[in-house]
Amino acid sequence: MLRSFQLIKMKIGNLGACVMLASALAGAGCKPEQGKALLKDPTADLPAKFKSQENVPKPDFREASKDPKFQAAIQEAAKLLGAHPQVLKSEAEDEVIRGGVSFDVPHEKTEAMLLEVHTVFLAKGFYLFRYDNNFDAGGHMDRVGLLATADKYAVMAAMDTNGDNYDIGTAGVIAWMKELEQEQPFILTEIGFDYMAGIFTSPVKDAPGLARRMYQFCPDIVDQGVETVKALAAELEKGKLYFWWD
Repeated sequence: MLRSFQLIKMKIGNLGACVMLASALAGAGCKPEQGKALLKDPTADLPAKFKSQENVPKPDFREASKDPKFQAAIQEAAKLLGAHPQVLKSEAEDEVIRGGVSFDVPHEKTEAMLLEVHTVFLAKGFYLFRYDNNFDAGGHMDRVGLLATADKYAVMAAMDTNGDNYDIGTAGVIAWMKELEQEQPFILTEIGFDYMAGIFTSPVKDAPGLARRMYQFCPDIVDQGVETVKALAAELEKGKLYFWWD
């Protein structure tokens, strides 16, 4: 079942795809990929290693967070973001991420500085990322996390990033993304419990082919997003990377 236009916009609007959603959400008609999704789960043919529900150990950042450099990074982030540090929690389990810090930041400010600030903190060995993009809907702020690691896969494990509605657990997400990184390096500035977003660091070699694979791994970015695999390929050619499991 499709979400409302506003909720979908909250998930992928930052990647410039929102304007492509209107026709998908008007009326009851289905696009070609939507029709396929109703007949067959596109993820059904994924290798078992990507459909994995294997338990992923939760990282414990408490010891690393005691480093004076990380403590200084917290204060630097608070100043740059104009927000007070809070406890970071996993949205999936509402579980405190030990050693993690969170900031409530106005959407416009996050949009304006996320990539630059992420890069600055990554160079220091720390991961600053948005994990909840609210698009200022209802006056709600975005939520930005900071962890004492430079490992995006540790961040995925901490945030329980998953496509569980397609039986793709965190282990499967991590395995798929590691394979992608080998052929097409990327930066992730957003890692949430059901979505990720960022940019590719080099031109995409085979955008149509990658779009087909991404659709198989994450059907919702097409079926409830850009509408066609061809449109997804066009987004990839712009260097944009995103995943979202409804």
